[in-house]
Amino acid sequence: MKGRCNEPRGQKRGGRRNTTMTQRSFTVWTIVALGILGTALARAGNVSAPPSGYTGKLDDRQMICMTQDTVQAKPGLAEEYKGKRYYLCCEGCRAAFEASPDRYARATDPVNGQQVDKADAPVYAYGGRAYYFSSAETQAAFAREPGRYLKGSPAP
Repeated sequence: MKGRCNEPRGQKRGGRRNTTMTQRSFTVWTIVALGILGTALARAGNVSAPPSGYTGKLDDRQMICMTQDTVQAKPGLAEEYKGKRYYLCCEGCRAAFEASPDRYARATDPVNGQQVDKADAPVYAYGGRAYYFSSAETQAAFAREPGRYLKGSPAP
């Protein structure tokens, strides 16, 4: 069977073999392999993500982007700083953290104004945002009445 310009199908000008079918096969097999790998990783991790707009106590820090202080649907990227582990949602947030780690490693307790380290402070999510506390007591006070402590902050 003839291709375009009366050349035999599967060949290009100059007698070189047409690699279109090879490229298609490679693409299809790559997609299949990535699908299998993705499924395997999802099952292996078996991490349950908090729902969008989640409100409640957060014990799994890998579900928080500590540069944006948001609750994420999937575990974040770990970043070590001063012997502690911080989690970030993407490479852009990792770059921001690396550029200014002291800025992103600390937070202010919304109940008493005390500075805390995000790596080990109690965390409470309200409307999908993460808030950090100096103690379990200030976390509990916030949980009972978040609006009282978020004056001037946009409501979730």
